Amino acid sequence: MKTIIKALLFLLIISSTTTKLTEEQKLKQLFRTELTAYAKDFNTKNWEGVADRIYPKLFDYMPKEKMVEMFKGMAESGMEMTLGTPDVKTISEVLIHENEKFCKIDYLGEITMKLSGEMHEMKEMLKTSFASAFGEKNITFNEKTNSFHINSIKSMLVVSPKDENNWKFIEFNKSKTKVLKMLVPKEILQKIAPEIELEEETVFKNEEVEEIEMIEEEEVMEEEEPPVLEKLFINSDKQPSFPGGEEKLYQYLGTKITYPKEAEEKGISGRVFVQFVIEKDGNMTDVKVVKGIGGGCDKEAIRVVKAMPNWIPGTQRGKKVRVRIKLPINFKIGKIKKK
Repeated sequence: MKTIIKALLFLLIISSTTTKLTEEQKLKQLFRTELTAYAKDFNTKNWEGVADRIYPKLFDYMPKEKMVEMFKGMAESGMEMTLGTPDVKTISEVLIHENEKFCKIDYLGEITMKLSGEMHEMKEMLKTSFASAFGEKNITFNEKTNSFHINSIKSMLVVSPKDENNWKFIEFNKSKTKVLKMLVPKEILQKIAPEIELEEETVFKNEEVEEIEMIEEEEVMEEEEPPVLEKLFINSDKQPSFPGGEEKLYQYLGTKITYPKEAEEKGISGRVFVQFVIEKDGNMTDVKVVKGIGGGCDKEAIRVVKAMPNWIPGTQRGKKVRVRIKLPINFKIGKIKKK
């Protein structure tokens, strides 16, 4: 009798394990299908379709319409990107928090990025950026086709309503965790990505570039109130852009800004407006605060802006022009641990 019971227990264990593996395989297949559909939308420039597959809460920080425009701008700026068919390697345990469930996917992803026009001049800067994100050994550049080829293991967080399988994507990048911390509950991140530091921190919500103006070539004599020789830059062929687009600009600001201690102690928050000129070579000049809030926030905004990499310059009628940009940067106090 004992032998029979042991045999039954063994069969039950085997059956349970087999069922679990089968469910995991089904989920991997589902994620592979979803990622493949995402890549197809991306490659056919169905930007609305791409945005529809992204976790909706991200649009609280970057409106969906702006994200679609960012994708369009990237495609039109001289970076033609193609995604390969993803190969899902591993998935984490599905974790539930309130009305949502979360899972982390590790997959082999291929990206081909063909450069043209002015973007080819940014090749070395892009190479450095890609090496930081994907690892230098995973990047090659073909001089004949002016193309980067990236082949590396990437990660994605997927989120769905608890009782559905309507999964949406959040890019998982260990070097840029600000967005993850804003979107994913702390309890989930602790289990899915224990390597990420989860101390409470200030959240910076950055808004769009508010004003872009073209600077006329004439010299402006220094006076107390100089004559206005600038006009609103509206009908430009191409506006200046941060390398990688607005999403990368927001990521840069979010990871580089440190909330000033003085502002924290005095409860100072608000928007700092930083104005600067993007020269014809993409370099930044004349960086200054045109509307500040004090408490060290103005100095911090200037520091971070001055440390930015060169921008892609703007053009008018096919010619590079000097462009003035006014950038609002939000300083918003959150719950911060006292040291």
